[in-house]
Amino acid sequence: MKTNWDLTHLYKNYDEWKKDYTTLVYLINEFKITNVKDTIDYLDKLDLLIEKLYCYPKRKLDLNSKDEESSKFINEALKLYSKITSFHNEFNSYIINDLKDINNNEYNRYLYLILRQKEHISKDNEYQKSIEKVRNSYRKIIESLKFSDITCDNKLENITRTNYYKYLSNNNSNVRKDAFNSYTNGYVKNISNLTELFIDKYKIDYNHAKKRNFNTILEMKMFNSELSENIISNLIKSANKYIFINEKYINFKKKILKLNEFHIYDNKLSICSVPEYEISYKDTCNLVKKSLSILGDDYLKEIDEILNNGWIDVYPKENKRIMSFTSLSYSGSYVLINYKNDISSARTLAHEIGHRINSNYSRLNNSYINFDISLFLTEIASKVNEMLFNNYIINNSTNVELKKYILNDVILSLINSLFGQMMLTEFENDIVTEIEKEESIDSKYICNTYAKIYKKYNSKIKYQDNIKYDWLKIPHFVMQESYYLFQYTTGSAIAINIADRIIKHEKGITDKYKKFLSSGNRLSPIDTLKIIDVDLNDSKYLDDAYKILNNYVDMIIELNKN
Repeated sequence: MKTNWDLTHLYKNYDEWKKDYTTLVYLINEFKITNVKDTIDYLDKLDLLIEKLYCYPKRKLDLNSKDEESSKFINEALKLYSKITSFHNEFNSYIINDLKDINNNEYNRYLYLILRQKEHISKDNEYQKSIEKVRNSYRKIIESLKFSDITCDNKLENITRTNYYKYLSNNNSNVRKDAFNSYTNGYVKNISNLTELFIDKYKIDYNHAKKRNFNTILEMKMFNSELSENIISNLIKSANKYIFINEKYINFKKKILKLNEFHIYDNKLSICSVPEYEISYKDTCNLVKKSLSILGDDYLKEIDEILNNGWIDVYPKENKRIMSFTSLSYSGSYVLINYKNDISSARTLAHEIGHRINSNYSRLNNSYINFDISLFLTEIASKVNEMLFNNYIINNSTNVELKKYILNDVILSLINSLFGQMMLTEFENDIVTEIEKEESIDSKYICNTYAKIYKKYNSKIKYQDNIKYDWLKIPHFVMQESYYLFQYTTGSAIAINIADRIIKHEKGITDKYKKFLSSGNRLSPIDTLKIIDVDLNDSKYLDDAYKILNNYVDMIIELNKN
C-alpha cells in the first residue's frame, strides 16, 4: 500500500517532460485542417499531450503550492493549451460552416455536439468580460465585509466568515442569535451594492441568452446541458410535495435539543456528538473495501490498483492542497485526501474512489474523444460510494453513537440537497422570471420573494425578519452560472436511487451501474441515465429519493427512543 503519489505514471522528471513539450510545439506548428477524421485524430493527439504536460506540474503544485519550478512549467503548458484551444475553435467553425455529412461513425457524437450549436453561436465577445467584472466586484465586497463583535463566555469575540459557523454551534442560544445577527447585518450594510451585482449578473446572462437565440436563461442552460426545461419544474413540484419530511426532522431535532422554539440560528446544532472513533488508514482501506464489496470483485480490483500503485496521496503535508479531489484525466486520475484517522476521512476516501473508478472505467471503454464525463453526472459515482459506505456502517457497526452520527449526517446532507438546494433554485427561478419580463425589481422585492419561499420550506422554524436577507449570503448566485444549484438535487436523488437498488440486490443492477460508469460522453446525459433505468422526465427517481430520506428520518427517531 502506497500513501504518496507516484507521478512517474506521467513522467520520471522534467527532462522527460521537456521532450514531450518539444514534440507538442512541433505538432502545433504543423497543424492544419484536412479532412474531418484526420483533423480530429490530430487534435486528439494534441489534447492528450497537453493534458499530460499540464497534469504533471499541476499535481506537483497540489503537493507543494510553493514549488516555483512547477509553477513555471505549468505556465508554459497553459500557453500551448491556449493555441490548441484556438485550433479547436477554428475546426468547429469549419464543421459548422462547411461540413455536409455527419455520418462519421465514432465521431458522430463529437460532430453532433458541435453542429447543434449552429443556431446558437454568439459574437458577444463582451459576455465573459462583463461576468468577470461583476464577479470581481462581488469578491471585493465579500472580502471587505465587517461584522460586529459578540459576547461569548464573557469575552468579546470578533465574527469572521471563517469562524462564524463555530459560534452557530455554541450551546448558548444568545451566542448563536448574536452571531447570526452580526453576520447578517454585515451583509445588509452592503445590500445596495450586492443587490445591484446580483441583478446585473442575471441581466447579463439574459442578454447573452437572447444573443444566442434562446428565449430564456433556463432554455440556454438546459440546452448546454442537453436536458429538458421541465426538469426544473418537476424538481420544484417534488420538493414541495415532500416538505413534510423536513418538517418532521425539525420537530424531532427540536425535541432532542429540548428547545421551546426552533430558530434559524439553531440549525447548526447537532443532535449527535462526534463519537470517539479513531481509525488507522490501513483499517479505513479495509472498511472502504468491505462497504463497496457489494459492487463485485472487479470493482475491488480497481480499488487495490488505486491504493497500491501510487494513485492516492494520503496524509497532510506543509503547503499541500487542503481540499480533497480527484483529477479526472485520461493520462491517469490521481486522488488527493488529507487523512486524519477519523470516520469523516474514511468516507472521503470512499467518495474520491468513486470518482477515480468512474474516470478509469470511462478511460478503458472510450477513446479520448468520448472520455469526458458530463458535469451533470460527475458526482453520482462518488455519492453512490458514500451512501454504500454509510449504509455499511449503519447496518454493521456495534457502536450505537457512531451509527446515530453517520445516520444523522446522511439525513442532513440529503435535506440540504433535496430541500435546501431546491429552495434556492425555486427562489432563483422566480427572480429570473421577473428579470426576463424586464420588470423593475429591487432589494425589497428580492427579500420578500426569499422570505415567502423560505417560510414554505421551513414552516417549523420560527421566522424572524432578518431571515429575508439570507439570499445575500449565497455566493453561487453570482459566482456560478445561472441554474447551477439544482444539479446538487438531481445528483443526490439519482445516487440514492442507485445505491438503494444496489443494497437491495436488484437483479442486474451492478452490471447496469458499471455500464453507466463506463459510458463517458458517448451518449447524452438523458440517454446515459437510461442505462441505469433513471428517467429525468419521470419523477419516480425523485419519489424514491424522498421516500428513502423519510425512512432515514424514521430510523433516527426510532434509534433515539432507546
